[in-house]
Amino acid sequence: MQTQDQPATQAAPESMSIADRVAAQFGLTDDPPEQAAAAQQQEPTDAAPAAEDVDTASQAEAPAEEFTEVEYEGQRYQVPKALEKAILQERDYTQKTQKIANQAKEWEAVHEQGRLHRLRTEFEASVKDELTQLGAYDSVLNQPIEWEKVPDSEVPRLLAQRNQWKENREAIARALQAKQQEFGQKYEQAVGEAKTKSLDAISKQIPNWSEATLKELRDHAKTDGYTDAELAAIDLDPRHIKTLHKAMQYDKLMASKAKAVQTAAKAPPMVKPGQQRPMSQAVKNDLALRKAQASAATSADKARIIAQRLESRF
Repeated sequence: MQTQDQPATQAAPESMSIADRVAAQFGLTDDPPEQAAAAQQQEPTDAAPAAEDVDTASQAEAPAEEFTEVEYEGQRYQVPKALEKAILQERDYTQKTQKIANQAKEWEAVHEQGRLHRLRTEFEASVKDELTQLGAYDSVLNQPIEWEKVPDSEVPRLLAQRNQWKENREAIARALQAKQQEFGQKYEQAVGEAKTKSLDAISKQIPNWSEATLKELRDHAKTDGYTDAELAAIDLDPRHIKTLHKAMQYDKLMASKAKAVQTAAKAPPMVKPGQQRPMSQAVKNDLALRKAQASAATSADKARIIAQRLESRF
């Protein structure tokens, strides 16, 4: 029987060594006896997989990324399936933006025609007075004078007056000519700018547009009766150029269609599945000749067969 002075003893696990049991009995271990025994009783399990092995296994178990083919700016690319929608949206946005930009260029080119009209209108208004004065002077100076009815005393005065009118008219004509030259240079420059904008707008809308295309279009338009003056005005409006280009493409298509129909009409008839094309007489004769030669017993027989064939031709 154990007294109060004696330390309480606990049953040590049989798996503990004698030294461990004694140390545990006197409290010389860091862990309680139960924890120490549990630590010794616990056997090591299988080693944890290494980090590299875990990564490799995860990659092996992860599904392969799906790719798809998309077209972007005329090129085809293989992209992840998850990015397809975003790329297509970006392509649609780019196409719409480009379309709006092309329309803006076209309307800007059309607007240039209004600017040209205003330039001409403003010039005509600025020289209206000079033109009126020239008309008045010409009307007076072109009137015939019956000098025999003019008193001799009035002749000197009338001659001086007409000379003054001629000088005034020449001064107005020179001033008007200077204004016309200045306007002509300014207007020609404006026409060049308008034509450049028009052709720039059309080059964004018609594929493979070039100077050769423009020349071909102009030549085609002349076959329909357009004059050079009319074509010069058309060059300023991209809408007219597009219309003429569509007409030219349609005529080309109809011409190629007619040629294809003629070629098809000359081609030999096609044999439908299950039908046989009739054999020509020449082929039949050749087959008959070969068959007769094969069945000939002697060389003389073969010669006779060939002679008969030759006679049948003449």
